[in-house]
Amino acid sequence: MIIDSHMHVLLGREGNENLPERYRRILSMLWAYSGGPPYDRDPDSFMARVEERMSDPDGRYTISTLDQGGLDGAVLIPSDYGLAVGQDQPMSLDQIHRGIADLQGLHPNRLFGFAGGDARRPNALVDFERAIKDYGLKGYKVMPHLGYYPSDRMLYPYYERCQEWGIPVAICTNMEWTTCRTRFNEPLHIGDVLVDFPDLNVIIFHVGFPIPSWFEQCLMLSVASLNVYLQFDAWIYPSFAPLQRGFINAINNEETVISMLDRARQVVGAHRIVFGTDNNCGPSMHGEKLYEGKGMGWIVDWWRALPERAAKYGVTFTDKEVELILGKNIGRLLGVVDMPEYERKHKYGFPVRTPGPRPMTSG
Repeated sequence: MIIDSHMHVLLGREGNENLPERYRRILSMLWAYSGGPPYDRDPDSFMARVEERMSDPDGRYTISTLDQGGLDGAVLIPSDYGLAVGQDQPMSLDQIHRGIADLQGLHPNRLFGFAGGDARRPNALVDFERAIKDYGLKGYKVMPHLGYYPSDRMLYPYYERCQEWGIPVAICTNMEWTTCRTRFNEPLHIGDVLVDFPDLNVIIFHVGFPIPSWFEQCLMLSVASLNVYLQFDAWIYPSFAPLQRGFINAINNEETVISMLDRARQVVGAHRIVFGTDNNCGPSMHGEKLYEGKGMGWIVDWWRALPERAAKYGVTFTDKEVELILGKNIGRLLGVVDMPEYERKHKYGFPVRTPGPRPMTSG
């Protein structure tokens, strides 16, 4: 079984966009000017096509991408940038959740939706509960770069419910663009969540890419918690390759990346490492168009060949470990893979510890 634990999906159509206009402007600026001078491309020429190029409301491009890459399934992550850029999108958070749930229903046991969205929205907790209990979504995604740390007590009701319901929480720890505030993604701040919710399964998305010291923080967190899972994506191949190719990745420094995987395996075991891509599929980005024309199958083949790749540097990975990473681990968290040997019969059972940390004071 191969399951991509981290794929995004946009659901908007003209007049009911998933992305706010300002976010579309930011993407247009990146597409027009990130290649350097001469700056003769007009961002305005991209604006009308941003969502059209990236949106997949019926899931056809996501499914064709899974088929092209030989994947069995994928976890779908929502996007909700309205409050973060100061201009809301036409599509509501509930509409986004329902759209992902519809895709999950159309493709059972292939697409698995997570709830998400900006927790500062007035009805965000109600939307989250509805998404899980009524729509059947399978987990919760936290994007700290929207403007708050993952340890913000505002998020604790979400964590309480996820721990109670036995569903995983995924938290971003990567560099972000002009859209958001990267400092909130520093992995260290997940530590409080692990202290207060020791029975909560937490997937650390990106394991700190592209900051080596943040990767070390992720290792520190995972060695201190039995319920942390490390999700690798951009360290293998950056999602925005033209803009990120200078950072460490498996293309320009394979030995370093395999050493990182080996160290992660030593800290948490192969049973707590998960495969993901952070891809977004749409008319202009799917299947063979991904990975600069290499296709979705390229990244799967990279992981499948890990035992041979690692051997070149004196590191041993087994096919069984690769199978765990490529799908069985996330399948276990989603409840679609039955591996009773990995089930722990006992829990901590602690309530949230009080008093909490002292807030910083002046004087």
